[in-house]
Amino acid sequence: MRGGSWTGRDGVTRPLEGTDFMVVAPYNIQVRQLRQTLRAAGLANVPVGTVDKFQGREAPVVFDSMATSSAEDVPRTLDFLFSRNRLNVASPRLLESRARPIEQMRLINALCRFAEMAAVSTPGH
Repeated sequence: MRGGSWTGRDGVTRPLEGTDFMVVAPYNIQVRQLRQTLRAAGLANVPVGTVDKFQGREAPVVFDSMATSSAEDVPRTLDFLFSRNRLNVASPRLLESRARPIEQMRLINALCRFAEMAAVSTPGH
């Protein structure tokens, strides 16, 4: 963020500011912790919230805060974790989760496609 810049849809390049970022986390307690950490680092103007809070919003840079790293560690159900509205995890181990109902297979497939597309758009992959 500090020293970085971005080019908007209008073709104008400008320095990145705290409000150009968004940090998405699945749980309110995690949001509170992230806000405290960013505030302590002098980044209190970086918006942090749940996916529900940011529904329909965009930012030049979005960080999805991970809540779990494997299906065995999921504090809720796989339906919550793999919800299309909550692609808030990115651990490769989650891509290996076993789904039982068809809907869970669809949700996991959406995460796999998301990870595949992210790898394609990331230089060096």
